[in-house]
Parts: sequence; C-alpha cells; structure tokens
Amino acid sequence: MTTDTPHVTPSPARSATGPDIDLKSASDEDVTIVLGVNDDKYEGRQSIISDASCSTNCLGPRAKVVSDEFGIVKGLMTTIHAYTGDQSLQDGPHRGLRRERAAAFSYDVPIVWSDIVTDPYSLIFDSLLTKVIDNQPKVVAWYDDEWGYSNRLVALVGKSL
Repeated sequence: MTTDTPHVTPSPARSATGPDIDLKSASDEDVTIVLGVNDDKYEGRQSIISDASCSTNCLGPRAKVVSDEFGIVKGLMTTIHAYTGDQSLQDGPHRGLRRERAAAFSYDVPIVWSDIVTDPYSLIFDSLLTKVIDNQPKVVAWYDDEWGYSNRLVALVGKSL
C-alpha cells in the first residue's frame, strides 16, 4: 500500500451522534476493503481500514465478476484521466469518434469522460468498447475517480459504524 491511501479509523470514543471517525494516510492498515469484492473481510475489530484506491475500486468489482464467471489468467489495466493529448478543445474531425468531441464539453454518445463527472458509482460498464482480442477479454469501464471514490469511502465508513 502507498502512504497516500485514505484510511478510516473508528475511534473507541462515542458521542451522542455516533462514533468519531479519523481519516488517515498510513501504510500499516489492518485491512483493505473494496466494497462488493471483499467487504466480508471487515470483522469490526480492525482499527485502520483502507478503502484501497479509486482505480482499485473501479477495477476490483469488474475483475471479480469476470473472475467468478470465467476465471482470469492474466490482465492489463489502463487508467485514463480527463483530456487526451490529441483531443481538440472543440468538436471537430478525428479518426476516433470519442476524440472528435470537445474535450471539455461532450454531450452525445458514445460515453466520454465528461458524461460520468459526479457519477457516484465505482464504474460504468462500456459495452461498446468491451471486446475479446485473441482470446483475451478487454472489459472497459469509466469512473469519476474523485466523486465515485468519495462515495465508496462514505459507504465504507457507514459499513464500519
């Protein structure tokens, strides 16, 4: 684990509104939880709980589904944030449909990054980009790394109370 991973530490002191929660960055967490993947590992006795990372919260649930249904022999994950280097700042022609749309304002289909800004989910499955190449599946999902992750952190705090 990296030292920039947020952690939730329930305090033993309880107030009238419920337990106090300390948010920390630490590398000595008692357990790392990805909701929907391994939240059964939380036993209520751990002091420092990691919510993993935003990328792990996007990859984990879809990797679990693929693993449970088909198994995983090997994999590759790519994370792309916001604008691409060759994407125009206004709508215009491009060899790729997604890149011909304005980088800052994208309103039509197919899905582009601005379509999922402030989406509370860990991931949005993109069936148009998902495919099998030489017997290796490529499963594509989008996520708002800050907003979606913040929602996972709130859910994990709720589960740990």
